[in-house]
Order: sequence, then C-alpha cells, then structure tokens
Amino acid sequence: MDLLRQYLRVETQFQNGHYDKCVFALREENKSDMNTVLNYIFSHAQVTKKNLLVTMLIDQLCGRDPTLTDELLNILTELTQLSKTTNAKVALRARQVLIASHLPSYELRHNQVESIFLSAIDMYGHQFCIENLQKLILSETSIFDVLPNFFYHSNQVVRMAALEVYVRRAYIAYELNSVQHRQLKDNTCVVEFQFMLPTSHPNRGNIPTLNR
Repeated sequence: MDLLRQYLRVETQFQNGHYDKCVFALREENKSDMNTVLNYIFSHAQVTKKNLLVTMLIDQLCGRDPTLTDELLNILTELTQLSKTTNAKVALRARQVLIASHLPSYELRHNQVESIFLSAIDMYGHQFCIENLQKLILSETSIFDVLPNFFYHSNQVVRMAALEVYVRRAYIAYELNSVQHRQLKDNTCVVEFQFMLPTSHPNRGNIPTLNR
C-alpha cells in the first residue's frame, strides 16, 4: 500500500499541464527544499519501470478476490484519475479492478446464467427459445468468462444455447444473417453463422457476407 501511495504522491505532481510547468510548480512549492524537487523529478523519470511494478502490485494485492478494503478502494480510485499517457497502464488496471469488484461473484453469475439457459428450453427439452435468451445477449453484466463453461454442459440444448448467446453477443454490432447448429459424431456442438456489416456502415455494399 505504501508503494502505491508513493507512486500517487509523485505522479499527481505531473498531471497538470506540460512537464516544464509541473516542475516550475514544484520549485515554487518547495523553494527552501530543492532535494524534494529533485526526488520528485528523478522518481518521475522512472515512471515506465514504476508502472510495471505498480500494475504487478495491484494484481498481487487484489488477486482473484474481488473484495477490496476501503483503503485499497480509495487508492485505486485515485489511480484511475491519473490522466497523463505515461500513467495510462496503471489507470487502466486500477479501473479494471474496480469494475471487477462491483461484479457479482463468478459462482453467482454462473448460476444465474444456467438458470436462464434451463428456463429457455422448451417443455420437451429439444430446443431453446431465442427470445428467452435476449436477457443474456443484451446483458450489461460481464458473462464472457462464464459462457465457455457451458460449452461442455451435460445438457446438449444448454450447450447449443451457450454457443448461440456467445455468437450473438460477440457479434452484436453486426447483422447476423444465419445461425445454424449441428452436432459432430463425438457429440460436440458446433455453430455456423453468417454476418454482415450493419446497414449504417459506409462499406456495407462493398464487403461480402462472411461465414464462420
């Protein structure tokens, strides 16, 4: 935590305007202590190396546990406010961790997705209703880390539904012309689909339909 605070203490001094302007402001604030000014300057000069260390430290402190202490939450929030390009990697990593901390747990999201898949299957268990999958396709909650697990579900229709949601969610910006499911000899479920650029795209008429 102390290393993160030190990083913030130095880098926040170089966020307002050009480098020379920041150095001038430091000199004005520390007229009687040029050593402090030099320490800030020398530390900032190593920002690339510090970025690597800080991102590794964030990963180490947060790990796979999305739960954050109030202290760490405040520090990460401050890191996201670093606006200079030189601090972009650190700001991005801090933002990613904060977003992950607000997501439901993997297990909870897995159970929610499975419940929706099962409810989308018809009473005979032979097919799924695409309308009932719209909630997953359009969901703002991250589910791409959960979906692949359902590609190997014990229920074949769930496997097909998972592939359908994955394709429609991944290609939501495109126009899907066809989505066809089939099964290989080893019972592996396969999905084949065709997509085009959206009608609003300027190159729509110049690019043929693509198959996947």
